[in-house]
Amino acid sequence: MRSLARDLVCLLAAVSVSLPGVAQARPDDTEVTALLRATLTVDKPRVGANEPATVRFTLQNLSQQPLSILEWETPLEGVKNDIFAIEHDGHAVAYRGPLFTRGLPAPESYVRLAPRESVTAVVDLARFYAIDEPGTYRVRLRGRVSDLGTEDAAVLAASAQTARRLRPRPLGSNEVSFEQTGRRTAPPEPPPPSRRTAIAAAPVFQGSCNAADKAAVETALDKSRIEASLAAIGLAFLPTAQRPLSQRTTKWFGSYDLARYELVVRNYVAIYNGLASRQITFICEDAGAHCGADIAFVSHLDPFRIHLCPAFFRLRDDGPDSKPGAILHEMSHFQVIAGTEDHCRYMLACADLAVASPGLAVDSAQNYAYFAENDPYIPLRTDE
Repeated sequence: MRSLARDLVCLLAAVSVSLPGVAQARPDDTEVTALLRATLTVDKPRVGANEPATVRFTLQNLSQQPLSILEWETPLEGVKNDIFAIEHDGHAVAYRGPLFTRGLPAPESYVRLAPRESVTAVVDLARFYAIDEPGTYRVRLRGRVSDLGTEDAAVLAASAQTARRLRPRPLGSNEVSFEQTGRRTAPPEPPPPSRRTAIAAAPVFQGSCNAADKAAVETALDKSRIEASLAAIGLAFLPTAQRPLSQRTTKWFGSYDLARYELVVRNYVAIYNGLASRQITFICEDAGAHCGADIAFVSHLDPFRIHLCPAFFRLRDDGPDSKPGAILHEMSHFQVIAGTEDHCRYMLACADLAVASPGLAVDSAQNYAYFAENDPYIPLRTDE
């Protein structure tokens, strides 16, 4: 607690210097399992130490009508988030792949399946998970169907863009297993994090960033530092009696609980420290296989490197779903910062998450972004 207080005092000192139509019905969870079947198979039940550990994913339309299915968070788009549950000797296998922040879906993000039609994708799990040791690995899917309907993809995408809301539903599968016969050569460790400095270091740019991109990122980074600092200070110094009554805290992190509240404070302090005292590398990505409609992505085990997709530069400069909020979101993902996950997208879904599952809300990167952006304005204190 002394360390936290010391960090907050330093943070406060730094801030004092730096501050100048009709919706169509969608299938529910039980209906999804009646409409779609997800199946995993393994091509080779035994793989060598450095052979691909491939699984084959098949998604079949079980219904009597054509269906448009958003490919996000299924193997049909590759692996852009932690979508498999893998166990080795009874222990969960760590995910070391990317974490993508989504924009709004485009028609090409959907796959159209005729009745009884299926589509297949092959994934090399060893590229994304720590499948390093010999032994038996058990694998199942824990993806989500983020959008599904009988309408054409263009209609569903337009509806999602208007509503700015998706309602993800779980998509599971059967369990498969394979044996790895030797110890795999692990990928090289990422370089150590940049050294902390007393003054915010200038960001490093890689990839296709032009002068306008760099200026936009630098402005957004400055704003994200201010937003994170105000969130940390506001929460840390909110009187104890007011904390259960705080509308803003309840809106984004759910009903008051001391342990959850202290976790959120610690995470905002860590996010601010990462933004303000680490040198961040921004990699500007071209539109293509890596990005599509995505905004940005990181590897949570490779801190302070943030990949920016073209959609990032189309975000607004202030307010909800802004460039500063996106940078704060990505910073929270790093394991050395807060290790958050993507439990929701868009404002309505993240507000619902806080009500239904406060424990997930305090682990949700987008909830931290919305709380910090605070637009539309919600008071933190009861006497505001």
